[in-house]
Amino acid sequence: AGALVLRPGGVQVPMKMFKLGAIVTYGGGAIKTLTEAAGELREEGVEVHVRAATPSSELGWEGFLRWLVEEAHAFFLLGGNPEEYDGLLKTLSAGHKVVVTKEPGRSTVSPEHVAKLERYYKYGGKENLKNFILYLGKLAGFDFRPREPEEVPWQGIYHPELGTFEEPGTYRLKYERSLGLRPKVGLLFYRSYWLDGNLALVDALVRELEGRGIGVVPVFGQGKDKKLGSEALKLLGGAEVVVSLRSFFLVPRDPAREESPLSTLNVPALQGLKEYYKTELVQPKRGCYGARCDGRVCKILHDPEIPPPHHWIATYKWIQENSDVVVHVGTHGYLEFLPGKGVGLSEEDFPEISIGNKPHFYIYTVKNPMEGA
Repeated sequence: AGALVLRPGGVQVPMKMFKLGAIVTYGGGAIKTLTEAAGELREEGVEVHVRAATPSSELGWEGFLRWLVEEAHAFFLLGGNPEEYDGLLKTLSAGHKVVVTKEPGRSTVSPEHVAKLERYYKYGGKENLKNFILYLGKLAGFDFRPREPEEVPWQGIYHPELGTFEEPGTYRLKYERSLGLRPKVGLLFYRSYWLDGNLALVDALVRELEGRGIGVVPVFGQGKDKKLGSEALKLLGGAEVVVSLRSFFLVPRDPAREESPLSTLNVPALQGLKEYYKTELVQPKRGCYGARCDGRVCKILHDPEIPPPHHWIATYKWIQENSDVVVHVGTHGYLEFLPGKGVGLSEEDFPEISIGNKPHFYIYTVKNPMEGA
């Protein structure tokens, strides 16, 4: 498939390959599926080339941006602040590229086209992303014939051996006949894991539990926190315990004030994340009144002269006595701001007093625009 482009002098030159560039600021797992979709289109004889990246991708950004300006026929920006990409969007628009972003007034195509492209992407799955590419190519002048967006299940039951089910009764019947087990443990994970084939963790947990004679019902669903769909929860019916592999808390930090979306199941719920044997804690407060903070007390947070309060020491002593390794996750906490040396710490320095002799891993989030790289 191809198209003709009019060059200066009125000469028509065939465009043999459609080139699409993308920057995806969240849900980066879809990049893998998008790339695979482009590969399948090439196998079907459609000449397309897709280059996609997230802000944290390790690539030669100068070369990538040059390619977008000089070679790409279309570009889409998913998420993020369009102001950060203002120069790029203006340059691509001036170069008569197909530019698509959700920000009103910044796309070079009509809102109707933007809405349709959003449906392709939101529904997800390889077939929708193949037609997403074809639709952008059509907008860029290529003789492509994309199909309409096709809805993909928003929730369902996935099993690494038995496949995907939308009806729990069908799954339980086949599961019990095939494995001789009754599903007792519900695993809850993101729909995007299923869409993008990011299922290694789910597969490993299912096989480990089944190897111990424990039946499993692995459920994927759309939404987060309290927005988790009730239909997804229905698929967990009958489970005696639920383990959530989602990064958002479905187990409330304050049960007296918050209600978990899992409460309707009336079963124990665990925030599993990525590990089996894990205790997840919120770092103790250090001089902060939260919503009542007046802006002065919070200065203690980063004051290297003030020792941490007793509840801080108590929490970290408990961690030392009940764990083999400590992992901090986030942009930053207060540990590194406690009194003591910055390097070559001794037993008299409060960061060392807090961690003790436990191995310590610090997973630092770099997407904070104030401190990110």
